[in-house]
Amino acid sequence: MRSIASSLEPGGPMNVVSLMSTRTDPHIHTVSRLVDMVAQRRHARSDAFWYKENGEMLCVLHALDWPLPAQALAPYERVGETLWPLLRFFPQYYRLILGLSYDLNVLTGNVGSLRSMAEWVEQAGLAARELSDLLRAEADFLVARALNRPQGFAGHNARLQEFCRASDAFRLPDRAAAYSLTHMVFYVSDYGRNHLELDENIRQSLIHAGIVAWLDHDLDILSEVVLALRFCGAEVPAPWGDEIMLAAQDVWFSSGRGGAALADDFHEMLMLNWAAGTLGGRAFEFEIPPEANAVHRPIRARSALQDLSAHLFAQGDQRRGEWALMRWRLWPKLSAATQDRLAPLEDWPEFARFFEGFARATAGGADL
Repeated sequence: MRSIASSLEPGGPMNVVSLMSTRTDPHIHTVSRLVDMVAQRRHARSDAFWYKENGEMLCVLHALDWPLPAQALAPYERVGETLWPLLRFFPQYYRLILGLSYDLNVLTGNVGSLRSMAEWVEQAGLAARELSDLLRAEADFLVARALNRPQGFAGHNARLQEFCRASDAFRLPDRAAAYSLTHMVFYVSDYGRNHLELDENIRQSLIHAGIVAWLDHDLDILSEVVLALRFCGAEVPAPWGDEIMLAAQDVWFSSGRGGAALADDFHEMLMLNWAAGTLGGRAFEFEIPPEANAVHRPIRARSALQDLSAHLFAQGDQRRGEWALMRWRLWPKLSAATQDRLAPLEDWPEFARFFEGFARATAGGADL
């Protein structure tokens, strides 16, 4: 999958945003407050969630390639020296620890024990103990990156390529599958640093996964799809980019009990702002109160995907895979909000193909 090769014929009615890379400076004050909050007030350092969230945040800041002042990273001043003994005592968290260590080393310029840790992980065969190809691929990526050698993805490469290229499979809601798809693109592209030749099947898979996320108002997955499209060198549909730009700033913060941060909107906020920054917009353009520890976003709108699916199911044997044939039956039954969500997609050739699979039409039914 290191070479995602094919050709894409751009065009069609889908409006797109520019693929030109536009680097923007961060809101340094906000980024410093964000680091302070995530590093010191959301989870104790004895909690695996601390390593997960701090690793995710540092990965995003590194991927955005922003120059960060030393004071912004001050909360991590002594963290690097604790990771090597931590890894040996908690090898089950090796992916969290390796990921955090790499980005922390790059951002601070302190290589530390990264190479020794990666060699130890490899020699211990920790990746072979993973149950999924995706986790093994992540482990291969983390070790190869730390050791500064080409990524191989071992024997699961062919299976993962086949999974990512099976675009028809992404026409049905499956959040775990969409997550696996986007993350494989993340690993192979090293978060956009490695050039990937565009594979049309993978682009179709991402568009299908993005349509599901768009209709479901799942901006977390939609942000990941937009990032993966960019990392593949593919065009991003303008409605998706526009919504992400607006949603990235629609966030507020609160301070509460120690466990209040466990089930908030931190990850969605992070993905939205990463995607916005990658699209050339202003990321982290909001204020964070000094004592904040919880992140909030508006309650997700009612799912247009569920509305469409329910009315499709009610059609029974009358279902067909052609949107042009089904539209006149479905449109009057759909809510105004669902109609608004569908409207930007209707003329896309990708939507016609998506609907063909999403409809799950009954073979042999009566003609419309």
